[in-house]
Amino acid sequence: SREGSLGLNHFRLLKRLGCGDIGSVYLAEIRGYSEKYFAMKVMDKASLDGRKKILRAQTEREILQCLDHPFLPSLYTHFETDKFSCLVMEFLTKQPGQHISRNGSHFDV
Repeated sequence: SREGSLGLNHFRLLKRLGCGDIGSVYLAEIRGYSEKYFAMKVMDKASLDGRKKILRAQTEREILQCLDHPFLPSLYTHFETDKFSCLVMEFLTKQPGQHISRNGSHFDV
C-alpha cells in the first residue's frame, strides 16, 4: 500500500465463497485493480476468542506461510483490524474439464 500497511479498507469484497468453523472466505479485489482476484478469509476475533479458536487461526496462518504446492493457495499476506483477522490468499478457479487455473498454468484434478 502506498499509504502504509495494507488493510481491509484496501479491498473490495465481491461475494462470499464459503464459510467454515473459524471464518468466511470472500472473493476480493484490491480497490482500483479489478483484474486481479484474491480469496480473503475473514475471521471475527471476538468469536475466535469466545470459542477458544485463536490458536487454531494462528496455526492455520503459520502453516499457509510455509506451504508451496500447486494444489494449495499461496498466502500473500495477512493483517488484522480491531474486529477481524484476515488472510489474503491466491484465488484458484476450477476450469471446464476439471482443471484448476493458477497463474496461467492448468493442473488436472
